[in-house]
Amino acid sequence: MISQSSKRQCAPQWPFVFMALYGAGWAIAIDVGVRVYVAEVVALLGLVYLRWWVTIQRYPQSLSVLGAYALWALAIVLSDLVNGTALFDSLRNLATPIIGAIGLIFVICSLSKAPNALVAFLVSMGVMKAILGEPSYGDSFSNLTFGLESIILNTNFFKVRFEPFITPLALIIGIFLFGRGMRRASVIWLFLVAATYFSVDARSSGLSFLLSSVLLYFFGFGRIPRTRNLIAGAFLSLFIFYGFYFLYINYTFNTALGGHNYSQLLQLQNPYNPFSLLFAGRSDWLVIPQAVAERPFFGWGSWAIDEGNHFNFLRIDALGVESYASLVSDPTEKYIPVHSVVGSTWVWSGAIGILSMLWLAKSIVMMLSVIPAIRSHLLPAVCYFGVMLIWHFMFSPPQSVRLFFPYALGALIVMSAQALKQQPQFLPKDTVTMSNRADI
Repeated sequence: MISQSSKRQCAPQWPFVFMALYGAGWAIAIDVGVRVYVAEVVALLGLVYLRWWVTIQRYPQSLSVLGAYALWALAIVLSDLVNGTALFDSLRNLATPIIGAIGLIFVICSLSKAPNALVAFLVSMGVMKAILGEPSYGDSFSNLTFGLESIILNTNFFKVRFEPFITPLALIIGIFLFGRGMRRASVIWLFLVAATYFSVDARSSGLSFLLSSVLLYFFGFGRIPRTRNLIAGAFLSLFIFYGFYFLYINYTFNTALGGHNYSQLLQLQNPYNPFSLLFAGRSDWLVIPQAVAERPFFGWGSWAIDEGNHFNFLRIDALGVESYASLVSDPTEKYIPVHSVVGSTWVWSGAIGILSMLWLAKSIVMMLSVIPAIRSHLLPAVCYFGVMLIWHFMFSPPQSVRLFFPYALGALIVMSAQALKQQPQFLPKDTVTMSNRADI
C-alpha cells in the first residue's frame, strides 16, 4: 500500500507548470477590442490537453456552478434579444460566464491532481505583477514613481500598483507559516496585512484580510463555535469591528492621505456611519431595486444605457452629496449604475438572471460551509478566497467572474471536496453521498 507521503512525492508536475503559467498570465493582457488576458488563453489551451469532462463529473459542486453559468448565459441571450441589444455589447457580456467557466474547469483539473499547485500560481502571479503591474488598470498613475512617496501623494497608487502583487505574496507567507505549524503567527500575519491595507486606504482588501484572520483563528485551531454562542459572538464582533472602523476614520482624517477614499469621506454627512460609506462607495445599490422594478422579467439588456441619466440622477438624490456634480454638468448618457455581479445580472438579464445568481449563491454557500472541515496548510488562502467571493458577488462588476472566480472557486471546490472525503460526517448524508464521488 502506498503511503500518503509517497502519493505526494508521486504527484505529477504538470499542474505546477500549468498553474504557474496561469498565474503569470494574469499580468499580461492583449487588447482585441476587449481586454483578453494571457491567463485565459493558457486556460483554453490547457483544456485541449486535459480530459476535463472526466474530472468535473467527479466534483458535483463544479457541475452546479457550471449549471448556474449556463442559465446565466441563457438569460443574457433572451434579454438581449428582447431589448435589441447591440451585438458587441451582448457578446462581451456573454463572454463573462463562458470564459469564467473555462478558467474554472482548468483550475479544477490542475488542483485536483496537485492542490499545492495553488502555491505555484500565487508565487507566479505575485512576481509577474510586481514586475509588469496590473494590466486591468492600464496606464493609470504611469506618471508616478515606484515608491512610498507616490503612495503618500495618492493612496490609489497603492491599490493600482502594489496591492495586486502584495496580496498573493502575503497569502504565500500565511500558507508557509500555517504549514510550518505556526498557526498563531499565520493569523497575526493576516491581521497585520489587514492593518497595513487600512493604513493606505485599501479598504475592501483590508476588510477581507481582517475577516480572513478571524476565520483562520477559529477554523485553523478547530475553534468552531456552538450555535448558542454564534449570536453572542456576532453581537460582540459588531462592537469590535466598529471600533476598528472608528480608528480607521480618525487615522484617515488625521494623516490626510490623498486619494479617492479620503475625498469620499469628506463628502459624507456622517463618516462615522459605516453604512453611509458603503452606500457612497457602492451607490448603485440605491437604484438597483428601482431598475429591477421597472423591467422585472427580461431586464434592460447587456451594458444598458441609462437614458436621460434617469437612474444616475436618482442615485445623486439618494446620496445627497456633491460627489457626482460632474454628472449634472455632463449630460452624456451613461450606463445604468451597476457595480455588482448579482446586481448587474439582475438589472441586465431580469428574472432568469437572478435565478442563475441564486443558484450560484447556493453553491458558494454550500462550499463555504465546509471550510471549517478543511485540514490543509492552504487554509489561509481558502479563507481569503471565501471572503472575497462574497465581496465580489455583492460589490464588484460582473467581470470578476472571469478575473477572480475561476481560481477562487476552483480552489474552494477542490479543497471542500477533499475535506468531505476525509470527514464525511461533516455535512448531511445526501450531500456527503454526492461529495464522496470526488476523486482527489
